[in-house]
Amino acid sequence: MNLTRILDNLTALTVGVFPMRDRHGYEVAVAIAKLSWQVSPLGDAALTIPQPPLRLASVPTRVIPWSSVQLPSDLVVEKPGTDVLVVGSAHPPAGTDADHHDVSVWVESTRGALRKALRVYGPRHYT
Repeated sequence: MNLTRILDNLTALTVGVFPMRDRHGYEVAVAIAKLSWQVSPLGDAALTIPQPPLRLASVPTRVIPWSSVQLPSDLVVEKPGTDVLVVGSAHPPAGTDADHHDVSVWVESTRGALRKALRVYGPRHYT
């Protein structure tokens, strides 16, 4: 069933409506609104143009059966809040040879701020 015909999107958001079943087995229409930003190495943020499409399935890191997820699916039946997904590369400051580096993400809104710190490690090899 194509529910996107009931949408009239006048925003920069990528949106979609999908029929799904909730945790009790009832049919529901799930609305998804997604907005992507690009952040420069200096911290300047700008809307991604064009906005990426909704992901209906997770994207693996590599095409092997036991690969980890690089980008999760946008489809979910219930979500009480907002996701902030960080995808990118981190490099240690020039002139250093660090095996890890601390980075942070800070998103402000009228309802408060989300602050998360990440420790990024260099290349890992599994044998």
